[in-house]
Amino acid sequence: MPDYKLIFTKIKVMKDWGSHPLWIATDYGGWINNDYDDYPISQDLINRFEYWSCWFDNNDVQEDEPDMDWDNFLAYGLALAVDLKRELGEEYTVIWGHGDKEVKLKTIYPDDCPIAITHAKLF
Repeated sequence: MPDYKLIFTKIKVMKDWGSHPLWIATDYGGWINNDYDDYPISQDLINRFEYWSCWFDNNDVQEDEPDMDWDNFLAYGLALAVDLKRELGEEYTVIWGHGDKEVKLKTIYPDDCPIAITHAKLF
C-alpha cells in the first residue's frame, strides 16, 4: 500500500510517452497517471483525448527534426483541458500540464449578446 493519498479532484492534463493524458495529484505534491474511468466525462471527450494521445505517441519526439507540429498539438491539448473543466465543473481543479496553470472558467453576460458566454483563463 503506498504511503500517499490520491486527490481525485485535482487533475493535470499532460501527455507523456505511452501514458494516459490525465494525471491525479498526490498529497505529497507528485502526480500519478490515471485512466478516464474515475471521472464523469463524455465519450466524445474521451475520444478526443485518445486522438491527442495517439498524435503524440505516433511521432518520434527523439528525432533531431521531428515532424511533430508542437504549436497545434499544445493548442489542442489546452482546448481539451478547458473542455474537461467544463464537463467536470467547479468541484474539480484542472491543471494544464504544459505550464502548470490552473484552468478556471468564468461566465460573462455581455450587454450586446443574447446568451451567456463562458470563457477559460489560466492561473
